[in-house]
Amino acid sequence: MVFEKFGIEIDNVSYEIEMTTANERRLAVITPVLSIKSPVRRMLVAGLKVDGHELLPSDKVEVTEGRSQVRLRKIRIFNPPYSKSQAPGSSVQYKMTLEVSAENGIFQSEDSYISITRN
Repeated sequence: MVFEKFGIEIDNVSYEIEMTTANERRLAVITPVLSIKSPVRRMLVAGLKVDGHELLPSDKVEVTEGRSQVRLRKIRIFNPPYSKSQAPGSSVQYKMTLEVSAENGIFQSEDSYISITRN
């Protein structure tokens, strides 16, 4: 259990990572995905900080009654740095911190880390 408060249960937070190119630059597209259970339909405000910085403003997220999977806004990181070795398979880690606001307060997750790997 990642979070349980105000009748909301967030069972899991995962991150989908897609590496691509845009305008001849490397691009990492990160999509946070939350597994949420709520006793009623409600609106939450969710935001994600990457290495302590909010790269996008928080977004309203509609949660249905029961269990649902919610995708937050995609975060784009242009030219993500790799490790200093620059060897294929090397990676760099990003610290992800999720913030969820409900009607009675704000929840901040423990930090989790994702790795972006050099192909």
